[in-house]
Amino acid sequence: MTLTLTRTGGTESDKTRSVNFFLIMPAGQAALDIRHRGQSVLHPLSQAPRLSLTSPGAGTIYHDFSGAGQADTVSLPLTIRVPAGLDLVAGQPLIFDLSYICDTIRSGASVLVPMILNQALTVRIDVASALRAGWSGAALNFGEIGDLDDKGALQRSIEGAVRVASSGPYSVSVSSANGYRMTYPGGSPETPSQRIGYAAYFLGRLASPQFPRIMRVLCGRAGLAGKNLPLRVRLLEGGRDKAAAPEYKDTLTITVTPLAATYSGTVEDCP
Repeated sequence: MTLTLTRTGGTESDKTRSVNFFLIMPAGQAALDIRHRGQSVLHPLSQAPRLSLTSPGAGTIYHDFSGAGQADTVSLPLTIRVPAGLDLVAGQPLIFDLSYICDTIRSGASVLVPMILNQALTVRIDVASALRAGWSGAALNFGEIGDLDDKGALQRSIEGAVRVASSGPYSVSVSSANGYRMTYPGGSPETPSQRIGYAAYFLGRLASPQFPRIMRVLCGRAGLAGKNLPLRVRLLEGGRDKAAAPEYKDTLTITVTPLAATYSGTVEDCP
């Protein structure tokens, strides 16, 4: 990529003569590397190289515009290296500040104490809005509940989690095939003696037979390290007064969908 420097000034004598600078490493991006003519010029402020207009230090960029009548613009080649697996944010550019000193053609008008130019360089890197999701933990199985009455059933709950890694925002939803009611093969969730109700709790939402809704949440990026989104289910009825059957079950469907990297709506910091 190319970094373009342009000197300004009201008169020829007010224009910049020479400049020495380096790019400041953004917090949390220590794996990035930007080079000029083979030298790394991206540094944290805590490890700032020496700036000098007479003897520029290693790891800095020096340019001499020369005196009046010379070109006011110069293009400098930069190479940016992004290591594989670096956790970049889809749709968000990399922004770098710059630390510099300079002098002008007119003597006595110099900046010899390092100054900071905020947001001096913006680099846009296309990052796919990618997502990986799976179930974390054992199956949601209440175990044997045939001997539980309704009061005892309220004490029975289990929990798992949806594991999500993403480079951008995403939506996640949980829905029930039987309206949060378990039944057996050949049974009907509409028949009280053939169903066992339960409640589901997901990211601050509640669904149950009384509120058989789809729980949908818009979440901010999970990052490459990923996050666990807890899903807990709790019995609302016991099986003591229900029709005898080898197994009562329901099917929960969890849908995780990446949003466009440019999505600008409200998202939650999940979990």
